[in-house]
Amino acid sequence: MIKFSVLIPNYGYNQYLIECINSLVFQEKNSTFQYEIIVCDQSDYEIYEKIKKQILAVSKDVIIFHKEEKSLYKARCDLINKASGDYIVFVDSDDFVMKDFLATLSYKITILDFPDIFIQNLCLCDEDGKALNRFIDIPDETNNLSYKDYYFYSNILNSVVRKIFKRNLYQNIINENIINGEDWATSLSIVKYAKKIIVDNSFKKYFYRQLSNSMSRNFDINIACQALFFKDQYLPPISNLNQKKLYVEQKLYDYVSYIRKLVQIKSLKYWKFRQISIKLRNNIYKQFKLKGRIDTSLLYKIILNLLKIRLYFFIFVLFKF
Repeated sequence: MIKFSVLIPNYGYNQYLIECINSLVFQEKNSTFQYEIIVCDQSDYEIYEKIKKQILAVSKDVIIFHKEEKSLYKARCDLINKASGDYIVFVDSDDFVMKDFLATLSYKITILDFPDIFIQNLCLCDEDGKALNRFIDIPDETNNLSYKDYYFYSNILNSVVRKIFKRNLYQNIINENIINGEDWATSLSIVKYAKKIIVDNSFKKYFYRQLSNSMSRNFDINIACQALFFKDQYLPPISNLNQKKLYVEQKLYDYVSYIRKLVQIKSLKYWKFRQISIKLRNNIYKQFKLKGRIDTSLLYKIILNLLKIRLYFFIFVLFKF
């Protein structure tokens, strides 16, 4: 029998939390699995007490504890340390799952001979929980590359909620106050020590709510700069062209996204832009010399070449106008 530990960190999504809890408490049950639900709430204590009463009114079996510190990464670490299951299942407090989520998951994991990590698909829904009939598939090309390469050198496999993983894989190996990049940090030891990773795009039982004010959609220049470079210190050495391609494309994608957002909110000064651009250039070219053709979009090729010859002003003008 498989035991799942379903872990829910919550801060600021109280209006969705009970729907999330209901979807997990009232799961279809069978003899192949059992599960526990553990909630870490990071609201103010008075709000926490109200939330606790609401959750226990749904089920007294749910374990809930309070943590004042507003850190998603540390909340996830605490949740894992309190878990007792064979497999960890993270569910965001604004999301919900189908009633046969755990029963089907148990069946899948069993017939796949108990992989270290099972990566599911995500069904997108709007703020009201209405399904959008859109999914977050893993690209087919991952069949030709190591899943670990995609995790380490791009952001495709960052999401924690799409990974169901063996509890014994987890080690808290990043001891810092991470504000942005919590998914990648939580997954670091999980992916690093995994030997068997299964991706199943057909497993579509998790509803991922699209919120305009979610943590991943808010933007701050200092946090953005930290996120752009913090994980480089933990990356394995880049050893082949595919890894280089993933790394460069992800850095350029992040860079382009950040600059576009900065220009849109009209808070970008040229000196700050140049500072970020120099750091990006040095970061890419310090890691390795770009040898061999790396296919990217036309925009990325232009930016990569402008960075290479240090024409930062032209990049600034490109985005400004």
